[in-house]
Amino acid sequence: MQEVEVKLTTVVAAREAKIVRIHRQPNEIVNRGDALFDLEGNKETATLYAQVSGKMVALEVAEGDVVPTGSVLARIEVGDEEVVSVGEGEEATIPEKEKPS
Repeated sequence: MQEVEVKLTTVVAAREAKIVRIHRQPNEIVNRGDALFDLEGNKETATLYAQVSGKMVALEVAEGDVVPTGSVLARIEVGDEEVVSVGEGEEATIPEKEKPS
């Protein structure tokens, strides 16, 4: 098993964002595409979605916290699939059946 960090990316056009709502708690199952956090920055709101499926093992923030871009918000435990980079500060897994030949 591996842990993937969920980081605050530039989902809002700001250097920091306020954690408005946390959708998943530790020990809950997370599926790729699930809403994890509602964020507010520069008077705009956005939702941060899971890029991987697994189990939420740790929350590093609380509702109401204001955190800078790049901060680790949570950790998700994923299976033994390969973890690959999909963008700045983001990671995703590619299940065996979807890996290119």
